[in-house]
Amino acid sequence: PHIVITMNDCVMVEQRRVCNFFLDEVSYLLQKVKYWSNNPVIYSYINDTLQNEGVVCGEVIPFLVQQFQVSVRDESQFHQLLVSRIAASLYTIVSFPKHFSMPDSSREALRVTLQDVPFRDVLTKSFTDSLHKHWDVRRYWKRQGSLMSLIGRGGEDLPPSQEALAVIVYRDSCPIFGPVRNNMDQCKFDYSKMKDMDAAALTKFLKSIKTRDDMLDDLF
Repeated sequence: PHIVITMNDCVMVEQRRVCNFFLDEVSYLLQKVKYWSNNPVIYSYINDTLQNEGVVCGEVIPFLVQQFQVSVRDESQFHQLLVSRIAASLYTIVSFPKHFSMPDSSREALRVTLQDVPFRDVLTKSFTDSLHKHWDVRRYWKRQGSLMSLIGRGGEDLPPSQEALAVIVYRDSCPIFGPVRNNMDQCKFDYSKMKDMDAAALTKFLKSIKTRDDMLDDLF
């Protein structure tokens, strides 16, 4: 995310590209948008190029494998980081057939290749587990109507008597949290009110509910 502030009129031209060394982030994005309430703009490289079997099998994978073979022999920090990135991208191609189009036989051949040295030395269980954890967006992209359990200041867990919950709804793909409550029945009431409201009505509703915040009380 970034912000651009100008004092006069200006024209800003940007060129955005998807780097093949970060294909795990492509799958992270595609996993996440499944839970959005509308369809975002997805670059044509993801929607079209990576759905072309000829490009994936004839260009993307050979390029990554070649770069891996070069970098794995170099012990510099840069090349070792590059090795990890390439391994993650190749593992992602194997793991998400819908995101990267290629024949099943080619995907299986790539899977077997990644089980051999030197790929196996990079794709350790802890390495692949961390990728799967990253892709499990349900951990931090909750469905509408879910409850967000809050924690105390400083990160400590709150005791049950001080449980802090907030219901979540989405407008224009953005999460909107209800007021902080200490029981589920209150959250259910909030959701019954919030689920059908537009953004303006939600703002008005939330402003009408005063909740105590010790930090704000200290400041103001």
